[in-house]
Order: sequence, then C-alpha cells, then structure tokens
Amino acid sequence: MKQKFIYILLGILMVVGCKEEKTNTETEKFAVTGDEFIDRLTVELAKDPLNDKLRFQRAEKLYAKQMYNECIEDLRVAITTDSLQPHYYHLAADAFLDNNLSNRALQSMQKVVALFPNRIPSLLKLSEIQLILTQYDASILTLNEIIKQDPQNAEAYFMLGTNLKAMGQVDRAINAFQTATEFDSKLVDAWISLGNIFEDKKDKAALNFYQNAVNIDPKNSRAKHALAFFYQNQNQIDKALQLYGEITTQDPAYVDAYLNAGIIYLERNQLDKAYENFNIMVGVDPKDWTGYHYRGIINYERKKYAEAMADFRSSTNLNPENTKGLELLEKCKSFVNN
Repeated sequence: MKQKFIYILLGILMVVGCKEEKTNTETEKFAVTGDEFIDRLTVELAKDPLNDKLRFQRAEKLYAKQMYNECIEDLRVAITTDSLQPHYYHLAADAFLDNNLSNRALQSMQKVVALFPNRIPSLLKLSEIQLILTQYDASILTLNEIIKQDPQNAEAYFMLGTNLKAMGQVDRAINAFQTATEFDSKLVDAWISLGNIFEDKKDKAALNFYQNAVNIDPKNSRAKHALAFFYQNQNQIDKALQLYGEITTQDPAYVDAYLNAGIIYLERNQLDKAYENFNIMVGVDPKDWTGYHYRGIINYERKKYAEAMADFRSSTNLNPENTKGLELLEKCKSFVNN
C-alpha cells in the first residue's frame, strides 16, 4: 500500500512538473519583449492558456510590436476557443498580410464572412484584401453585396473607385469617388484619390481636392503630404517645404516627408539641410534603403568615402536592385583602398 502511494505521489509530481515547465516556457517565450503589458498577460495566460480574451489582448500588443508569428499563434488559440468573434479574424488578416501571407489573410476574412455574411465591416475588409490580391472582380462583387444592404455606404463607393482605378477605368472611378464624398463629405481618402486622378490628368482642379482633404482633417499627414507633393510637382517649392515641415512636427515618424524635403534640399545643393532630413529618416525607419542611399550621396559629395561606403552598403543590402548604390559603393571602395 505504501509503495502504491509513493507511485501515485511521483505521478502527481511529474504532472505538476510538466505544468511548471509549460508555464515557464510560456513565460519565457515573450519575456524578451520588455513590454510590461505583454509580460503581465503572459503570466496570466500561463495560468489560463485558453482565455481567448487575454490571447486577443496580447495579440494586439504583439502585432503593434511587429511580432507577427507570435500574434498569429495567439489568435489561432483565441479563434479555436471562440470562433464567433469577428475582430479576431480581422486582426489575424492584418497579421497575415504584414507577414507576407496574403492568401491566408484572404482565407481569414472568407471564414468570418461565411459566419457573418451581412456584417459590413467584414465585407469591406474582405473586398480590401481581394483588391490587394488584384482580384478586382471578386472585390467588386463583395462591394455590391454591401451596397445592396446599405446603398449610401461611402466606404463601399470609395473601395469601388479604388478597384476601378486599378483596372484603368478612370471615369467610372471618378464617379465612384465623387459618390463617396457625396455620402460622406469627410472621407479624406476619397478626396485624395480624386486629387491623384486629376493631377495625373494635368488638371489643376486637383488642388481643390487636396485642399478639401486638408481642410477636413488638418492633422491628417497623408492629406498634407498629397498637397505638399502637388506643390512640389508644380515647382511651388517653398509651399511644399512648409507643409513637409508641418508634417514632421505633428508626426515625427512620417518618413516620406523627410525623404521629399531632403531631395528638395539636395537639388538646391543645401547639403546640410538635406543631410539632416536623410539622417533623421534613417533613425526613424532603419529598414528603408532610400534614407541610407541619399545620405550616402551627400557623404560622397563631401568626399567622406568611408561613411558613404557604409551607407551604400546598408542601402544595397536592403535593396540589392539599387544599381546606382552598387556603382557608388565600388567607387567608394576604390577611394578608401587607395
């Protein structure tokens, strides 16, 4: 009897040991994030691993940190636990897209639409992913389902215009974007899209559309950037630079404003200001090859060949098709080695 009790006790200890090992693994898996909120959720999930709400909360934070594989795994568990939460599928689709798994993003949205065929936010997201995958006909069919339910849905008409523009049906796209602004005059993206089309047509009415977008939402960096780029293309450089400055002041992480301002200063041979913009750009987004490339050009012009070589090496590592960078890299090597 005593021997049997010992075996039972050993069995219990083995089970507890396994649970502790699993808990430690779960805790250690995300410990490297250094995020207090994630670490707290990880501790809670170690005690309750099938808690879908906690899984979703952690998935949101993991997604924000671009930890897409971990985010997807949390969402897999959350959806397995509770398959009737549409926002779980939406975040999964975003994570799949950003992780270069676009087909799985599509499958995720197809599942949620199968569960909730009349849910307009899910239909809109499905049409968006179909558009990204250049499945224009499928995307338009999805939008038609939305318009049947809600004939004045501005987002649906905006997406319709985006599809039509991608298909080269510009006049129909204009009609769709204009319809979108009629149903929702504050739909900034529709005004920007109209501006883009009219600018491509060399029609200065584009200015009015861009100004409408900025007036509707003065803090919208995309709207300001579109207007600034229009001014830049119209050779109204001072107006463009003013807007780029406003963008980086209100949104220091908006990389394109540094890029465009830097190029303007480079063309004006104002190398100090150009270097400042490209240097900030590299700090804000070290994965963007263009910042290194243009900073390298300035270093090359200043005969700082070692610094230029480092920049061109970074830019070409990030973008091996940057042939100009490869050419300048070789020139830098010849100067450094001589």
